[in-house]
Amino acid sequence: MSYLYKTGDLARWLADGNIEFLGRMDHQAKIRGFRIELAEIENRLMKHEMVKEAVVIVREDKDSNKFLCAYYLPVDKDRENKDEVFREFLSRGLPDYMIPSYFVPMTHFPLTAARKIDRKALPEPDGFLAQRGTAFQAPQTELEEKIAQCWMKVLKKDKVGIHDNFFELGGNSLNILQLTNKLKQALGNNIPVVSLYRYLTISTFARYLKEEQGIAVPRGKKGQPIQPVESLQRSQTILKQTVKKTLGAQHARKK
Repeated sequence: MSYLYKTGDLARWLADGNIEFLGRMDHQAKIRGFRIELAEIENRLMKHEMVKEAVVIVREDKDSNKFLCAYYLPVDKDRENKDEVFREFLSRGLPDYMIPSYFVPMTHFPLTAARKIDRKALPEPDGFLAQRGTAFQAPQTELEEKIAQCWMKVLKKDKVGIHDNFFELGGNSLNILQLTNKLKQALGNNIPVVSLYRYLTISTFARYLKEEQGIAVPRGKKGQPIQPVESLQRSQTILKQTVKKTLGAQHARKK
């Protein structure tokens, strides 16, 4: 008699006949309707030359929104911010919803009594972000101001600096899609979604729009910024009401 055991391991057959171990089945997650294999993200991230080992887990923010957080052991001791580098690298082989919101460098991973990585003991990313910090700098150009307004609407923030990181302010892949629509309305151009993952600060994104896309703040014939559709609609409504009242008053005087 032979037995077949369900180990809970996740693997796949390769073309050469070998089996590639991808991780554990219990390390699956579901975020905004998408089924995510955390091990797939970890394996992809560990292929980067600056990453020795990686762990990806699901966390929740204060509003109970789920997001991905990656922890990694760097090859060297350089703790410089590599978020944009890793996001760009992962985006080449993974869909947008599988890109972590945070990348936290670690000197070591906490272990359980069985000498396995204790995922529950991994630190919240907030402490790491507070240590890294970014000095606030207000928008310097009209284009940066337009982008900042879109950020504030999507992220529900009172102010954002041009060097703030979109994901570190609480943004996620769903917010990226919302931001794409806001920017299209504000600038009158289609914005490639992938560009929002690669340029995660207002400063770098504005430079990208200006230098690579040739996008500037849209202006009217006399050099004035074009009004948003909502503003034009309000203006037309007020004008119609004014004309109606004026004609009504003139008609009353004639009587």
